[in-house]
Amino acid sequence: MRIDSFSPANLVGPSELRPPNATAPAAPALGPAAAGGTAEMSFGNVLGQELQRANTALAEADRQAQLVATGDAENLHEAMVAMAEADLALQVTLRVTQKAIAAYQEISRMQL
Repeated sequence: MRIDSFSPANLVGPSELRPPNATAPAAPALGPAAAGGTAEMSFGNVLGQELQRANTALAEADRQAQLVATGDAENLHEAMVAMAEADLALQVTLRVTQKAIAAYQEISRMQL
């Protein structure tokens, strides 16, 4: 991934990932002991969390790139690692999106 600009990115917030009329999902339990029962996580919750994680990685890479560009970076290695993590997160997000679109197209072609 190449970063050409050092202005803050317009990143998507978690509230923008769901339809405007949808209610906010409850925070999922972190484990069986967290709620005293079994932990149930829906696909939507897991996908939302991973998109938020990718969004955070991209924001951190942008911040690190700004520090490098202005000469304020204390550790160039950390900046490069953050950029590599953001690149990987973006690639995974794109692959998941492509697979989801392909699955939707396959399902839409099925005859009922």
